[in-house]
Amino acid sequence: RAMIGIGDKPVSELTIPDVHPEWAILRILREGIPTAERQGFWQGETALLAADGREIPVSQVILAHYTDHGQLSYLSTVIRDISEQKRANQALAESEHRYRLLMESAPEAVLVMDLDTGYFVDANNNAEKLFGLSREQLFQSNPATISPLNQPDGRLSADVAAEKIQQAMN
Repeated sequence: RAMIGIGDKPVSELTIPDVHPEWAILRILREGIPTAERQGFWQGETALLAADGREIPVSQVILAHYTDHGQLSYLSTVIRDISEQKRANQALAESEHRYRLLMESAPEAVLVMDLDTGYFVDANNNAEKLFGLSREQLFQSNPATISPLNQPDGRLSADVAAEKIQQAMN
C-alpha cells in the first residue's frame, strides 16, 4: 500500500494541535481518506495553514485510484482556495442583514416591486399594517390592486402609479 503523507512523513505521524480540529489533516484522516477508500471519492471543505500562520479555507476532493484487480493504488486530491468565496458570502450576509434592518426600522410602509412583473417582492411590517395584508398577500399584489380606482385629485390610480414608477426608474 502506498504511503499517504507529506514529504517522507506518513499522515498518521503528523500532529496538528487539537485547538484547530477543522484543519485539513485531521478531517482528512478521520473522514476524507476512509470515505474515499470506501466510496471512491470524498468532497468537503477544510482549512489549510499557510506558512505565515493564516488559515486558508479550501474546497477539497480526494479521489481513490484502483488497480485493475480492485486494489487501492493511490489517492489524489484537488484543492481550491475558497477564501474569496467565503469573504463574498460573509459580505452578502452582512449586506442582507443591513437591508433587513433598514427595511424593518423604517417608520414608513416600504414596498419593493419587481419592474419586470409589476408585483411586490418585499415589504416591511409597516406595509403589512397599512394595507392590512400579509407579506404573502402583498407579494401577489401590485400598485393597482392595493390602490383605490381614483386618487383624491380624481386621476386614475393606475396612471399615477405608472407615472411614479417611471419617475423612479429615471
